[in-house]
Amino acid sequence: LRRAWCECCVADRINMMRMARALPELWRYNLPASMCRRAPLCKMPLTQEEPLPEVQQLVVTASGPDRPGIVARLSKRVLDCGGNVEVSRMARLAGEFSILMLVTFDITTARKAEQLRNSLLQIEGLQVNTRWTANDSLSKARPQHKFRKILLRGVDNPGLVYNLTEYLSSHGINIESLETYTQEVSPGSPPLFMMEGVIAMPVGLSTATFIHNLDTLQATLGAEISITELLNPVRKLAPSSLEESS
Repeated sequence: LRRAWCECCVADRINMMRMARALPELWRYNLPASMCRRAPLCKMPLTQEEPLPEVQQLVVTASGPDRPGIVARLSKRVLDCGGNVEVSRMARLAGEFSILMLVTFDITTARKAEQLRNSLLQIEGLQVNTRWTANDSLSKARPQHKFRKILLRGVDNPGLVYNLTEYLSSHGINIESLETYTQEVSPGSPPLFMMEGVIAMPVGLSTATFIHNLDTLQATLGAEISITELLNPVRKLAPSSLEESS
């Protein structure tokens, strides 16, 4: 609760400062001198602080043919519907554009979420899906993790992504972000497969033991895998539990 300041409150505050001469101070604040003789307790009612607006989060995925200005058109529609793009990921794959956004709405603009979906669908060739983040997952504290950067380099062979991610899953490791691509080394030689990402390791898992156990996996895959410490982990895009939007 916050007390509303009135004239007698100001006078009491000046008196509490134990100034040598209170009257000149009252004149400086353009207040009448009679305020010095008022009761020290203010009779004005207490006013309640306005609560902060409740924030709701909407995960938006959209894909379609890539063309200049597509990101500007998407962000403009989010703004027009009262949303705010808090986190986003964008990629261009073989001429196709894809974006993943976490859009936040306050309680006064959440009703416009369906309007946002309809507005995005009006963009020619764009496919859109929206999902609300589950309210209960927002309040649950995430377990403690150690964030590490992982890098895999090797000859491009089928199953590289599956074998590594399956190994991470078997150790209770969560993938925070992941990017894969191929890189030409020299003419006539097979392309080099690259995978970079950020993983969240449980605090109870020994990093040294985990890295040691990677030796067998590296030999099996014929790839080099490195784990390095990450001081500033990336922010997770959205809670893992999602609800379909209505």
